[in-house]
Amino acid sequence: MKCSDAALFSDLDGTLFNCRGEVSINNRNAIEDFIAQGGMFGIATGRASQNALQHLPGISINAPSIVFNGAAVYDYVNKRYILANYLDAESLRSMYLASGSMSVVPGTMSNLSSRPRFAMSSLA
Repeated sequence: MKCSDAALFSDLDGTLFNCRGEVSINNRNAIEDFIAQGGMFGIATGRASQNALQHLPGISINAPSIVFNGAAVYDYVNKRYILANYLDAESLRSMYLASGSMSVVPGTMSNLSSRPRFAMSSLA
């Protein structure tokens, strides 16, 4: 199979990152070679797009990548979100109120656009 016919996506934590939270030299070289031969490399992570990127210095990401636990797809080449799933304000409010009765502190991920919104992958 030619690399130009392939796309490779990797999780970060516990997969691409070694025990020190870094990408090994061998993996860096393999990713570089794969891309040089025409392959598309992307990530699939629960992290925010920019948080993931800051932990990947020198790693090329040339494929749209899955971020925010699947709530968004980010294009690192063009520096924009291709897809983002949002919760409306009423759903977020309902979840927040319900979480109080379960002694849970809710968390949200935002800043996917110029307008503040909240992103979550799934309620199921």
